[in-house]
Amino acid sequence: MEVHYNIDQLPSFNNVVLTIGTFDGVHHGHRIILEQIVKKAKEINGESVLMTFEPHPRQVVFPNDDTLKIISTLPEKIKLLETTKIDHLIVYPFSVEFSQINPALYIEEVLIKKIKAKHIIIGYDHKFGLNRSGDINFLKEYAAKGHFTVEEISEQQIDQLKVSSSKIRQHLLNGEIEKANIQLQHPYVITGVIKRGLNLAGSLGYPTANIKIENYHKLIPAHGTYAARCILSGELYEGMVYIGKGKTLQKEDRLSIEMNIFHSFDQPFYKEHLEIHLLKFIRTDQIFDSKEELLYNIHTDKAECQNYFNLEMSERPKCTIAVLNWNGRKHLQEYIGSLINSSKDNFDLVVIDNGSTDDSVQFIKNNYPSVEIIQLSENYGFAQGYNEGLKQIKTKYIALVNSDIRGTKHWVDPIIALMESDHNIGATQPKILSDLNKSTFEYAGASGGYMDTYGYPFCRGRVFDNCENDHGQYDTTEEIFWATGAAIVVRNDIFKLLNGFDGDFFAHMEEVDLCWRIKKLGYSIMVQPTSLVYHLGGGTLNYNTPNKTFLNFRNNWWMLQKNLEVSRTRVFLVRIILDIVFLFLNLVKGKWSHTKSIVRALKSAYSHRSEMASRRRINGYSQNRYKTNENLNGMHAILSPWRYFVLGKKTYNQIIK
Repeated sequence: MEVHYNIDQLPSFNNVVLTIGTFDGVHHGHRIILEQIVKKAKEINGESVLMTFEPHPRQVVFPNDDTLKIISTLPEKIKLLETTKIDHLIVYPFSVEFSQINPALYIEEVLIKKIKAKHIIIGYDHKFGLNRSGDINFLKEYAAKGHFTVEEISEQQIDQLKVSSSKIRQHLLNGEIEKANIQLQHPYVITGVIKRGLNLAGSLGYPTANIKIENYHKLIPAHGTYAARCILSGELYEGMVYIGKGKTLQKEDRLSIEMNIFHSFDQPFYKEHLEIHLLKFIRTDQIFDSKEELLYNIHTDKAECQNYFNLEMSERPKCTIAVLNWNGRKHLQEYIGSLINSSKDNFDLVVIDNGSTDDSVQFIKNNYPSVEIIQLSENYGFAQGYNEGLKQIKTKYIALVNSDIRGTKHWVDPIIALMESDHNIGATQPKILSDLNKSTFEYAGASGGYMDTYGYPFCRGRVFDNCENDHGQYDTTEEIFWATGAAIVVRNDIFKLLNGFDGDFFAHMEEVDLCWRIKKLGYSIMVQPTSLVYHLGGGTLNYNTPNKTFLNFRNNWWMLQKNLEVSRTRVFLVRIILDIVFLFLNLVKGKWSHTKSIVRALKSAYSHRSEMASRRRINGYSQNRYKTNENLNGMHAILSPWRYFVLGKKTYNQIIK
């Protein structure tokens, strides 16, 4: 999602499908509307656009009215909208002058001239312009003149949503956080900067992170104690939050929002950003007769919060972390220990041994007796090796992890939480940095995989051989086209439905092929950068070997032959030309073995073309069941080799523009 703050400097959109509103809270009803504009944009080969306003119009029109409190600040709203599939967000600065604009001028200058809307989806009661005189009928008059088309969200449709920002605000003010979260479909978020407090809670043995709310209009829920999670420095923690004025310990009439995190830190985090997710209301704010009585109640609050998290964890579905091994004693010795603390929840850690001839199996038995070993009779390769080993796995989620992955503590948890929040997510990967240079994205996956329309994969953080330094530029949770096989969490039932990886791929690009098939069944692929792992890379097959060149060229062709459904002739023609160019470049450089590998790959692609095309029908699901690849999110309508090698665009942000 691209965010635009200047209405006069918008890019040239294509067939804009537009909706307009404050979208405060980005709740369930809002998401249904956004799904409609995304769907319509796909139907007309266009782009989905939301125009929202900052500040909230009521704060401008009624500046002396403090009764309206916003559910989401602008940064919070943007982060929530990034979890949707809209292409663009326009943040329009709302002012007194804008509130008095003539409705006709607003439509002509903003909607038609600047945004160039082709289709508008709007609520039946939407008002705009001077004295709110513009409405749906006003828009329909312009639609009749052919400027755009209008789709009205009827009163009945809105009533069916049974969700409104005002209802959510009331739930929050009543301390009914769980009811609010159900309607929001996400935890209520409070963000702020950690400030130095009076250390009153710390003196009782419960140090807290006190936050400063920067937006005066942010809605503060009912005072009291809550079970909560927080994101601090990219890590997810559990704890309890106190909202109130602390009258037991202080006489000042000063509101405090502070979180006791159930984790010990070596140093304070003053001036760090803290994102709090409120989950359960524990008790109302009270004034106690003594510190002892207060301390007793804090003890009780913590016990109740921990009980809440323990109950939640016991109900969370289990995940199996599966590591495929072939003669990898060295990597197992270095990396398997880091996977022991991959989750707070109960999970299974399994090593699938692909017919190893070294002592790696004995090493696991001697040093990690709790790790289950599934021994295969021969080396099936990466793809079929996983297929064979995972036949015995029954958990809801499976995390496929290379033997040279260094896991960070609880890296699986944010991924499982994301996939539990949206059952339309088929697979998710973490952010992957290099284990050799921990400030650099790793080649295999970086912060999510994408593809151009000619079948060339690239990543947020890695384009061809250029791996960017990580400075948080790709830390948003995004829908991607493919997730890396180095560390991918996939729903077990979907994996089994599609018969897993294509075993004939042996290794390389089998995960791209799998993700493409998952997306064609209607599921999304995500990257969750809150989750972080480190990858050595090239641990099983060096990136520069002729065999890898063969597998990459051949498997890429096979993947296209299996999955591409439109513009096949054009894509194949461009690809064969470019592959011949790469062949001659290797020839000129004296890379004879790589040249031979490309020739072998092209021969194999040609000889197996009919067989690969026949695999477009899987488990009875014909291509008619699949969505066409033209509308698959994460596939960019570009020729990335041209942009990279000729135009010199080396980073993800450069290559897609």
